[in-house]
Amino acid sequence: MKKILFFALLFCTSFLFADPIEDFSLADANRIVAFLKENPFMIDYCDCCNNVLSEGEAPIQAKLVRIIEREIVPCEYDATRYSIRITAEILATSVVKDNKMTHLRVLPRDEAEEYNTLLAANYFFCADKRKIGQLGMITQDDKLYKEYKCGGIAAFPAPSELESIISMEEYIKWYRKNARE
Repeated sequence: MKKILFFALLFCTSFLFADPIEDFSLADANRIVAFLKENPFMIDYCDCCNNVLSEGEAPIQAKLVRIIEREIVPCEYDATRYSIRITAEILATSVVKDNKMTHLRVLPRDEAEEYNTLLAANYFFCADKRKIGQLGMITQDDKLYKEYKCGGIAAFPAPSELESIISMEEYIKWYRKNARE
């Protein structure tokens, strides 16, 4: 009976990993906002979400984005925590294969899309001094950054893959400093 309960609990918790982590301490929220000012390029991608797709559903797309605006706001579900609302510009989209964005669809300058969302520590991938990982890696909170359970992102697209990008010079400078393999 104990084994059955153990495996039932283990099975049920295996579906909980795709929940976004959008709540931060004030210190971590400030740390992330400062980081984003210097490192505006990120990949918005739920790496665990593809593991729970129904048969026939299209894979989740990864989005290479440039953060335009960032604001610390009160967390909607925990009055002691904070969230970060961002406005981001989508530069390219793609599927992810072998932990890399493949078959990039680079958005032409006149078709650049913006969207607003809460920043999730486990859905946004960043690069900092050639280390690539979930955004939670730059916080002081261990729950926000753990080893990848679902693959993650191993590399950012090289500038040569993004010829019509809106802010190419800015991306090249950032890429050479933070994301070059």
